[in-house]
Amino acid sequence: MKALMPSFNYEKAAKAQEIMANLMDDVGLSDRKYERILGLDASYSNDLSCSVAVLYNARKGKVIKVSSALLKNKVPYVPGFLGFREASAFLASAQEIDLSDVDLILVDGHGRFHPRLAGSAVQVGLALGKPTVGVAKKPLKAEKIDERGYVWLKGRVVGKVLNEPKGAKRLYISVGNEISLEDAFEVVKLLRPGKGLPVPLNIADRLSRRLMEYALRRSEKGYIRRFGLRRKQAS
Repeated sequence: MKALMPSFNYEKAAKAQEIMANLMDDVGLSDRKYERILGLDASYSNDLSCSVAVLYNARKGKVIKVSSALLKNKVPYVPGFLGFREASAFLASAQEIDLSDVDLILVDGHGRFHPRLAGSAVQVGLALGKPTVGVAKKPLKAEKIDERGYVWLKGRVVGKVLNEPKGAKRLYISVGNEISLEDAFEVVKLLRPGKGLPVPLNIADRLSRRLMEYALRRSEKGYIRRFGLRRKQAS
């Protein structure tokens, strides 16, 4: 999946999201085992994004591999269309990961819980052809969240709120591709031992922030040649 150019066409992008919403699978296979989890997160600063992919063995509690990417954003920051910006970053960091080693992908963002039912987790799930779950820290606009924590939009359930353990901040879980909402919810719940993000995303989040800080420090001294980006040194 290629990032869109600055001449971003919102009408075409919205249509693409509607098509993706119809293509994604929100049922999946009930007998799948999710042991090797790929967490995708990114940090942003102006026109730069630093994404990190963390492949984590949930059974052994060990990180298998970490990959990162720094790229220039070609899609504007516009709510409702952030998936095009975020998915490009996520896919860039996942390029060094052997997908045959991945059972499930966790994306820092929304899946079905989206105005057109196709957030960044849907885009990533379709692009990589893997069971994918969106895990978001902030909600988008919903019709209601019922007493069981289910998120409703357009007359249907599009996500579920995870507020365990007690005192933890809410996480908004939604399907990205090839998994049911209930399975997605249970996997994230098991991978969240504390009050923060599930382990693979927590690691990816912290690393992306550190790498972005490092990249910005390097850019202040001259050029970031390795990534094909140029930042002029302050005069």
